[in-house]
Amino acid sequence: MKIMHPHEDVLNELVDGTLGPAERTEVERHLETCANCRTIVDGLGAVGRAVGSLELREPPARTWSRVERAIRLDIEAQGVQPGGLEPRRTPGTFKGSRLMWLGLAAAAVIIIAASLTLRLPRFGSQSGPAQQVAPQTAAGSDAQSVEAELRQASEHYEKAIKGLEQIAHAEQGALDPRTAATLQKNLAVIDQAIVESREALHTQPNSEPAQQSLIDNFKTKIALLQDTVALINEMRKGNEAGAARIVSGLKQKG
Repeated sequence: MKIMHPHEDVLNELVDGTLGPAERTEVERHLETCANCRTIVDGLGAVGRAVGSLELREPPARTWSRVERAIRLDIEAQGVQPGGLEPRRTPGTFKGSRLMWLGLAAAAVIIIAASLTLRLPRFGSQSGPAQQVAPQTAAGSDAQSVEAELRQASEHYEKAIKGLEQIAHAEQGALDPRTAATLQKNLAVIDQAIVESREALHTQPNSEPAQQSLIDNFKTKIALLQDTVALINEMRKGNEAGAARIVSGLKQKG
């Protein structure tokens, strides 16, 4: 007997708390026996909490253009009925569209997190009498401000990473062993780089290179996880050419 999974819109409403009592009970009963859907719901919840914790900022217009283009291309790839109402559902389309929605939701976290402006003062880069006589209290205040902003940015990136990891793990069975091994190898390298950046910051809290290195490593891990979600999505849609392009990029990064 084929298991009927809740539609992605239903899972979204469950997380948002807008699902009716009867349907909510039915979906929760399904989640008790479906680990895959539970993981999807956990990922949605993580993304939602991350979005809710972020300060509202307006991303650059070009960012929204890229997101809109990605949505349009994905819908076209699935096939749309005349009138543009609903994409034609084929075997595997449900999981593919669900992954697309989850990937875009996580991308929203990343867009907002990336819009955070981390103001890193250039310690030691200024010279001259005026700088030499500056009060030490001002330098201490700047250091505390940078530490607070770095901590906030790190928390946002970590939340985005957590949401993407849950999404990727939910469908990791779609990847062939060799590709999965490449992804794990790349993630291990990035995780080690993050550890080293944290250690450098612990030793030299005011080091701008160490601060920027940590943020850059977070961005690199997010990009790799995005590639993972995109790869799974392409494989679910049967787009071998699209999947091959992503795999090629992963090998180049490894």
